[in-house]
Amino acid sequence: MMTGDCIKYLCVLLNTNLIRWFLQKTAPTSGMGTFQWKKAYVETIPIPKLSAGDQYRFIELMEHILTARATDSNADVSATEAEIDLRVYELYGLTGAEISAVEEQPLL
Repeated sequence: MMTGDCIKYLCVLLNTNLIRWFLQKTAPTSGMGTFQWKKAYVETIPIPKLSAGDQYRFIELMEHILTARATDSNADVSATEAEIDLRVYELYGLTGAEISAVEEQPLL
């Protein structure tokens, strides 16, 4: 269980392609095609510290997805998810080649 002042920001980051890629490289799977979200693996994820205002840029995108899905569970939010992923790549300073490596890797 995670708590804290930045929980919404963490929620956004932990649900991105980059973090899933990172966990695929560092954490074992459960044997059922999912990652083991254990403390030892999660705490190794490098989380950039942002001001509340910069965090809000990510949070409002997440809230857009949650609102759309609350209205229609099948709502197409892929454009918003792609925007979040792009902002996260920029946040971590990934190059075009690094972004391609993340996006070309099949995720479990």
